Amino acid sequence: MNERKRMYEEYLETVRELKALLYSRGLTYAYAAKALGVSPRTVGFWFNGKSIPHPKYIEPLSKLLHIDAKELAKMFLTVREYRKYEDIH
Repeated sequence: MNERKRMYEEYLETVRELKALLYSRGLTYAYAAKALGVSPRTVGFWFNGKSIPHPKYIEPLSKLLHIDAKELAKMFLTVREYRKYEDIH
């Protein structure tokens, strides 16, 4: 499997996992946005893999999702790496 395809598949899987975390907790973009002090559109970008949260949001977001902050950060780093790769290529 070539590098681009592998990265894309990891990216898609990570985005699916992020959305599953949000929905499994019964949360909406609007609820998470209000809790974090950002817009629902911003939260949507995070959970659709269009952008990643500033590091200051990782800890509070991890508490909302009931997930370890390091694990959540790792997921967003996967998204960031794919986005950077696509920007370069």
